[in-house]
Amino acid sequence: MTRSQLRSGDRIALGDSIVQFVDPNEATSPTAKESQRPMAASEGLSRRAVYCLAAAAILAVLFGIAGWRKHQHDVAERLAAQQVAETRSLAAERFAEAKALLGQGRWSEALAKLRIAAELNPRDREIARYSRRPMTRRRTRRP
Repeated sequence: MTRSQLRSGDRIALGDSIVQFVDPNEATSPTAKESQRPMAASEGLSRRAVYCLAAAAILAVLFGIAGWRKHQHDVAERLAAQQVAETRSLAAERFAEAKALLGQGRWSEALAKLRIAAELNPRDREIARYSRRPMTRRRTRRP
């Protein structure tokens, strides 16, 4: 083991600890300030940390895109359901008008309203039944 004069910035390993010598006379110099800076195991981020940050950023972007797509899908479903409800409501209005016209004996106007109601809601059995009904009554009344 050799003896030497300690200079500011020298490191001394004592077991698991590393001690850095700082000369009080050189503490004000710019080089001493740099040497007083705590030293990390490696400068900057490790390669693994960079990969983890990149993966986290990619996942955040993917989850953001997936969330936006889900939101768009939900909005489209709500609009479609609203349109179906409005169409059925309009068909029900035309059907009620047609029933009132049938009660008044205005067969041709009632048939036109029933056709509109059937176009708006082709799955409604009552509308389909009524749209066939006036035609038979109309034919039977004519000689």
